[in-house]
Formats: sequence, structure tokens, C-alpha cells
Amino acid sequence: MYTRYKVVNKNRGIRKAIIPLLILGAVLYGGYRYRHHLQFWKYTSNKLNKKIEAAAKMKNRARRQEELQQLAGDMDRNKASNLTDADAYFNSGRVHYQLGESYLPGTFTELVINGKSTDVPPLARREFLIVLKDVKKGVSLTRKGRAGMEQAMMLAKAAYYADYMEAGEIKKILVDSGGAEDMSDPEDFRFYSILMILNKEEDRSIKLLTDHPEAVRGVQGKLFLATCEKIGRQYTNSIIHFTEVLNTTNDDDIRKLVRMNLGEIYYTQSLYQESLAQFMSASEIDGENLDIKLWLVKGYSAIGDKLKAREVLNQVLLKDKDNPEAKSLLGAL
Repeated sequence: MYTRYKVVNKNRGIRKAIIPLLILGAVLYGGYRYRHHLQFWKYTSNKLNKKIEAAAKMKNRARRQEELQQLAGDMDRNKASNLTDADAYFNSGRVHYQLGESYLPGTFTELVINGKSTDVPPLARREFLIVLKDVKKGVSLTRKGRAGMEQAMMLAKAAYYADYMEAGEIKKILVDSGGAEDMSDPEDFRFYSILMILNKEEDRSIKLLTDHPEAVRGVQGKLFLATCEKIGRQYTNSIIHFTEVLNTTNDDDIRKLVRMNLGEIYYTQSLYQESLAQFMSASEIDGENLDIKLWLVKGYSAIGDKLKAREVLNQVLLKDKDNPEAKSLLGAL
């Protein structure tokens, strides 16, 4: 009897040990099997917004990109698990948009001011194409089947950066979602103004900017306004606003930028002496800048000083013998 009871007690002990292990194993397997669902942290909108905003504000670009890449992966997994959830696609689109922007060499305003708004790196373009797919899918899953301004702006900017559609089509995305009346961010007004210029609505573009003082406030805002006026061929006003910036800053980079813009405007108006004076001033700030030297070559050539033009052109070719514009100018001389 003693032996039999001992065996029974032993089996019970084994069962007691095995059952918790089985439960633990099931929990661990379930946790592993559905780890991506658990890793999504059961986000609320506020938590998600804070996470994205915190990543976007990181000053270290490499760290910002790393954080956004991790978030993008989480959003992609959540999207794949919620194929009929519009918010899953919008959240994914938002993170991929931030990641795409992190690959750009500046904000939209900075890119326009520096004449580089179409210089989009391949990594950035790839992210913006994902944004287009995600936001379109999200819109199709909403009850109204129509984008709100936040989603429309993401869609429009992504299409612009990815060179995905014509400016008129991009503008229509924003018009259909409320247009300028539903905008509040100065950067959005600036983006919309560029779309207007590309659609040959120069006067309306400048009016949009001047009707919203926050869009033209400060040095950057005034530079953007002057640049838009230059693009829209409103040269007199552009010269006035560029000169105002020139008279209020000691920043050499800004002064060089303004001098180059003024030089281009004067050259376009066949005021070659005035153009040369601006580029010479720019060259005093940055004597190694090849773009400035090439403009000097054009200016000297325009006033008939071929000797000086060749002298400056040779300086360019010594530094960049394969420069296509320099070769073209050499042929003209």
C-alpha cells in the first residue's frame, strides 16, 4: 500500500509540474506567434502622435531615421494585420512620409529657397511612393471615401516629391479637400503657392502668401516670397524683397544666396553689368563656388569680355574638367 500511494503521489507531482510548464509554453508561443500585434503597444492616437513627433524632432539625422525606420516597420506589420482599417494605412503613410522627409536635404521651404525642390534622393522617393499607396488605400476605406486636409497634404507632397503626377492634379487633391481655407501651417501655404505658380497662377500664388503673414514672416519667409516672385517673373518685387533681406542679415550663406538670386534676375533682364556686380560680391563670400564662377563666365561673355570669361572658365575646368556646363560655355567662346 505504501509503495502504491508513493507512486500516485509522484504522478500527481509530475502533473502539477507539467501543467504550469504547458501553460507557460502556450503563453510564450502565443507571445512569439503574435509578437507583432503585442509590439504595436496597443497604441492610442495620442501615444502614436507623440512617438512620431518625438522622432521627427530628433536633431541627429541618423538617430531620427533609425527611429522612424523602426516605427515604419511596426506600422507595416500593423497594416498587414488590419487590412480593412483606414487608420492603419493613414498611420503607416504618416510615418513613411516623415521618413521620406528625413532623407531630404532640407524642409520644403529650404529646398525652394535653394532651388533644389526637385532634388529628391532615391531613398526619399521610395518612401513617398509608399505614402501614396497607403494614403490612397486609407481614403478608399473611409466611409466618405475622401481625404481630410492632413491626409490630402501628405498625398499631395508625396506626389510632388516622387514626381508622380502633374502639378494640376496635385493641386486638385488639395482643392477637393478644402483648399487654402482648411490650411493653417505656413509650410502648407508655401507648398500650395508653388503649385499655383506651376499652374500659371502667379498672381494668386503671391496673394495667397501675402494674405497669410505667417507664411512670409522672418528671413526665411521673406526669402521664400522673393523666390516665388522670381519664379513667377515678378522681378521688381522680387528684387525689393531680396534687397530687404540683404540689408537685414550678416549671415554669409544668406547674403551669398541673395546675391546669386539678384544676379540671375538682372541677367534675365539683360542687365549684365548689374548681374556681374552681384556675382562678384557673391564670389567674395565664396570664391570656390563653381556655380558662381559659371555665372561670372556668362556675365563677362555677355558684355563682350571674352578674355576674362576664358580666364574664369579655365578656373572651373581645373577643378572639374568634366563639368558639362563649362564645356558648353567653352564651345561658345
